[in-house]
Amino acid sequence: MRRLPGFSQWPCRWALRWAFALPLLAPGQAAHAVDAPELKVAIVYNILQFVEWPADVDGSRLTLCVDTAGMLGGYFKALAGRPVNKRQLEVAEMGEGFDSWKQCQAVFLDSGSRRTAGFAARLPRTLPVLVLGDHADGQGLTVHLIESAGRIGFNVDLAAARHARLQISSRLLRLAKKVTE
Repeated sequence: MRRLPGFSQWPCRWALRWAFALPLLAPGQAAHAVDAPELKVAIVYNILQFVEWPADVDGSRLTLCVDTAGMLGGYFKALAGRPVNKRQLEVAEMGEGFDSWKQCQAVFLDSGSRRTAGFAARLPRTLPVLVLGDHADGQGLTVHLIESAGRIGFNVDLAAARHARLQISSRLLRLAKKVTE
């Protein structure tokens, strides 16, 4: 019997897409329209599920640093305490200096943030920090959220992930619009 090309991968792809969509629905609630900020935050939360940090990073918590003055800051605060694999997610306010960033395992650079401009380029690339963002140029980001035609997707810079000693699941890479090395 002849199989259609890519058919054997179909159930896996749909299962992964559902895994990204399910956290958007609160238990006991019917599906509702989700606005773009909520969707971006949900996508970031789900991306964190598919990243592994080096063994020398604290294993009990995962700290996501955000600028709470940005457009998405309030949405990220709602994620505090949720599980990310075997860790608990903490959401921390971005500090002004680089010393305050040592606590962060992930950073989201909001396009509406006052600290976004040039920050990713100044961050030492060898720190085990996942840098995500939605600003237009995507420079210095490991994961760049992009919005087009009412849809939100993401690109992954695999070289940046390797420099930061992060492992990104191949399942996540298959969902990316673009993966660069």
